[in-house]
Amino acid sequence: MVRSLQIPIRKRSHKKAFTIILVLIIVVIGWNIFQLYSLTQVKVNYSFSKIEITYGRFLLTGLNLSITLQVTNPSPLSILVPDIDYTIYLGGQMLTSGHITGGGALSSGSATLIQIPLSFSSGQLDPALISVLNQYISTHTITTLVTGNAYPRISLIPILPVYYTFSIPFSITKTVPF
Repeated sequence: MVRSLQIPIRKRSHKKAFTIILVLIIVVIGWNIFQLYSLTQVKVNYSFSKIEITYGRFLLTGLNLSITLQVTNPSPLSILVPDIDYTIYLGGQMLTSGHITGGGALSSGSATLIQIPLSFSSGQLDPALISVLNQYISTHTITTLVTGNAYPRISLIPILPVYYTFSIPFSITKTVPF
């Protein structure tokens, strides 16, 4: 009498498939936790590279300034920061707000500088802001505030470009000397 030996292949293949799927899920979750940690490291700062107040016949005629936003990535992972919203205040008065698009990837340990040149005539400035600017001339300092959100994107799966976007709010107050 000949007996056949039956090996339960199906059970083994199910166990292998389950193990592979479980390992892939753990890798994806670990990747996302690592990316979220990297996002918490992104910093935004700013500086004024130019403040120019123009006068004509003892009246304020315009304001020209250039603000430099610095986005820094000290994390060990490259991050894509394609969009930034910002609002600029001078002496507690809102000057302007805007949106920057087209930002690129920040490699590990790098920073990028974004220039925001602004020019206003006196007719475009709120009277309260003109008063603040006149006070700036007499005191030689002005309190500035830049608020906004940076919107970095990270990939859901390490090898596929399936992105989701986060909002990193920033609010920085500085006193700028004249």
